[in-house]
Amino acid sequence: MDSKPDIVISDPAAGAPTVRWGIVATGMISDWFVTDILKPNWPGKSANHIVQAIGSSSLEKCQKFMEQSVNPAKPAVQPTLYGTYQGVYDDPDVDCVYVGTPHSFHKQGCLDAIEAGKNVLCEKPFTMNVKEAEEVFEAAEKKGVFVMEAMWTRFYPLMQTLRKLLHETKELGTIYRTFCDFGMDVDIASLPDGSRYKEISLGAGSLLDIGIYSLTWGLTTLSDGQGEEAEDPEVVSSQTLEHGGVDTISNVLLHYRGTGRQAVCTSTFNYPGRSDFARIEGSKGHIVVHGETPSSPEGFVLHPKGGGMEEQYTFEKPGRGFFWEADAVAHDLKAGRRQNDTMPWAETMRVMRVMDHVRKSSGARFVGVDDCELGKKQLTMSTTTTATTLVPSKPNIGVYTNPAHDLWVAEAQPTKEEVEKGESLKPGEVTVAIKSTGICGSDVHFWHEGCIGPMIVEDTHVLGHESAGIVVAKHPTVETHNVGDRVAVEPNIICGECEPCLTGKYNGCENVEFRSTPPVPGLLRRYVNHPAVWCHKIGDMGYEDGALLEPLSVALAGMQRANITLGDSVLVCGAGPIGLVTLACVKAAGAEPIVITDIDEGRLKFAQEFCPGVRTHKVEFSDSPEDFARKVVAKADGVEPAVTMECTGVESSISGAIHASKFGGKVFVIGVGKPEIKIPFMRLSTREVDLQFQYRYANTWPRAIRLLQGGVIDLKKLVTHRFPLENAIDAFKVASDAKQGGIKVMIQSMDDSER
Repeated sequence: MDSKPDIVISDPAAGAPTVRWGIVATGMISDWFVTDILKPNWPGKSANHIVQAIGSSSLEKCQKFMEQSVNPAKPAVQPTLYGTYQGVYDDPDVDCVYVGTPHSFHKQGCLDAIEAGKNVLCEKPFTMNVKEAEEVFEAAEKKGVFVMEAMWTRFYPLMQTLRKLLHETKELGTIYRTFCDFGMDVDIASLPDGSRYKEISLGAGSLLDIGIYSLTWGLTTLSDGQGEEAEDPEVVSSQTLEHGGVDTISNVLLHYRGTGRQAVCTSTFNYPGRSDFARIEGSKGHIVVHGETPSSPEGFVLHPKGGGMEEQYTFEKPGRGFFWEADAVAHDLKAGRRQNDTMPWAETMRVMRVMDHVRKSSGARFVGVDDCELGKKQLTMSTTTTATTLVPSKPNIGVYTNPAHDLWVAEAQPTKEEVEKGESLKPGEVTVAIKSTGICGSDVHFWHEGCIGPMIVEDTHVLGHESAGIVVAKHPTVETHNVGDRVAVEPNIICGECEPCLTGKYNGCENVEFRSTPPVPGLLRRYVNHPAVWCHKIGDMGYEDGALLEPLSVALAGMQRANITLGDSVLVCGAGPIGLVTLACVKAAGAEPIVITDIDEGRLKFAQEFCPGVRTHKVEFSDSPEDFARKVVAKADGVEPAVTMECTGVESSISGAIHASKFGGKVFVIGVGKPEIKIPFMRLSTREVDLQFQYRYANTWPRAIRLLQGGVIDLKKLVTHRFPLENAIDAFKVASDAKQGGIKVMIQSMDDSER
């Protein structure tokens, strides 16, 4: 902490209040604020301001900020510098803290300052959502301190004059409409990771950054009340989401049903806005507001209806205009007020509710922050009849095979254009941008063999059914999902009418369409339309884990029917992906001892590393089923398996498991084999061994998600190879060749930032 001399303000206005400011964060907005309040004079100056303390992440940043922003205006001023924000909060000489951090840090900065008993002026947007705002205001109420959102534009003399003309003298008569647009040209793609314009966790997007000003012009010009005295408008909106969920365009329509007034409030990062940024229309004429930006207006022109003399209104502004809000805070603190009349807490909440609704409607959300929670009071939101979409950046491609056993990558449906417009969506469907897909043994089988039992590849066919991705479009009938939701795709599409469906055993649906089972096209595409009901939300779970939910569901379905309990001895046949996932499940269920078998020594070694404590047995082709049984029982110290989870479908393996089973034991077959096999019937009969089979799964995905999210099972080590979608053929070559050591091969369509 640096020491400082006493600060003397020269020529203070008689009786004017003085505020000693603590500045938190040393970025651009803090520079603008400090530079303004340290000016010697401005129109209507009514208070004095001292920069008492500066806090940043390092003392070096504080020193640089002081040299660039403080010293040029007041060389004699030496604020106290802190290498932390907390130092400012705890400084006893600070009257009010100015929070100029990025959006996502506003709530915590306010709460920390309030906890220290400090008054707060926090930059716009006040918080990331209305629930955070509620939390801050509740803390301020409890602590008895002043808090205000720094919506500086509302304190301009221009704004106060305009509101008087509109709502008191009614120069425009009855107000009908307001238009306001705020445009900036921001090349988001070229910005580094972590930029506040690009990073979703920092509240990136045009709506919170600049769209809030357009909304301010709409709300303040159409309604003469503020906060609790103002009518909440109905909201209709649309957003364009790009660059991983950043709203680059936001269009918001505010409709006041009581008066019929409407405002069109728009913002974009794709193109610079006009200097005549706002237009207000009424029964007697219209007003055009102009300036550098909607946040910093310079004047307006009143145009009488039907002609007549135009009236020009111009306003002197020696700086950017932050000093007027600072003066307002000074007078509130002197009067002992906890809120400001121009920007009361209820007005901040009203604006936040509108923005929350806009983001909820489009699916724009700040992961880990809000998921668009709406708070205690909610608005009425009208719905549109068009699909909500996230603009795709690449054309759709997929991985195909055919009866000739060819394998190739080519264009797929829906097209990029159809995704953009949402035209191909059916009621109840969403479009998922598939980010990660695991190659299943059945995919390789359809490619090499052209069939699995009665399921035959008879035409060009898209593979893949172990997939996860992000919702990029939704049909207007979908209310359960938002654009931007991460989802794992359960590849069933069932009829919901047959007996298995009606009894909850939909894996036996008589009319099922199962992705990648001919003739139903699979999920190995960049974009797929799928019923929202079968797109399970996975929160912040990684896309690879999301893709692994499908094989985990296979294992869970077997576990449920096999009824494995604590202490059961279990034999797992096959150390492929399904066998290894099953191994993880039986281990988590408390089985002991566990023996796993395979013909490949490398996979058995992997099994021991993946699940320490498991016992392994390498299958010898020359062994009879009885020899196999004797050896696996010996590996378990003479304990015969109570349950065998057979994951190969191979006749000899099933027979060996039957011979190994204890009296009254169970052999549960998950693996898929030949259409017909021989089994040791008398061994089953005389030992009362139950032989059960499994067909896919039902009602397992929510449990699978909980297991991975809760860390009960970790399957990440199973992923041994990763390939981009464009190189899918190479991925299939690895997956189909055991010598290359592939366990679970993933095909991905995502940037590094999405992994």
